[in-house]
Amino acid sequence: MNNRYKLLKSISLGSIVAIIAVTVITIVGELYAPFKDWLKGVFMHHWLGKSALAVIIFIFVSFVGNILFSREDNRAKWLLEALLYVALLATLFLMIFFFYHGRS
Repeated sequence: MNNRYKLLKSISLGSIVAIIAVTVITIVGELYAPFKDWLKGVFMHHWLGKSALAVIIFIFVSFVGNILFSREDNRAKWLLEALLYVALLATLFLMIFFFYHGRS
């Protein structure tokens, strides 16, 4: 059972970092055209680039988290709550960004 919590914690952490990364990559790509062009050039489309980077970040952070988290660590509930709040805040942040960015 403790292995499941360890996996849950590492996947939650990987998700949190991936969400933050996609949010940052999206905003940087909108504000700095060469970065968006780089994503297009390497991955054929900037959406594919964001997705590929998100998957790479998720797998890497989840793997490292699975190594670093101990089985006795009781942060699973906290990480799941953090995941919820990060997802909501990232969504809100992107909505606000595109609302103001689209108006300029």
